[in-house]
Amino acid sequence: MSTPKVPSLTHWAKSAMDTSTEYLKAEAQVPVKELQTLQKINKHLTDQYKDVDTMLEHCTSTTSRAQAAAKEIEEFCQSLVKIEDGLASMEQVVEELDQFTKVLEDNIDHDTRK
Repeated sequence: MSTPKVPSLTHWAKSAMDTSTEYLKAEAQVPVKELQTLQKINKHLTDQYKDVDTMLEHCTSTTSRAQAAAKEIEEFCQSLVKIEDGLASMEQVVEELDQFTKVLEDNIDHDTRK
């Protein structure tokens, strides 16, 4: 009578290790894919933030130029106000001279009639 061949302990251990290895590889695949997806999302968001940063730098630069222009305009307006005040003063002087000239003309006319 022949005795049935029983798998050796080494065979069982190798089979258990192979099964464990396949299970662990399968379990590791999910986190690896999740990490790859997270890396893609991170790169995309980093690119977006770089674009936003570039836009903010542009806005800051534009705002600085606009503020400088506004300051120049304000100074120009102040100059115009000074000129306007000077013109008003000159108009007053011209009006006073006109009145003085009229008085002189009246005095001359009055003296020539005598």
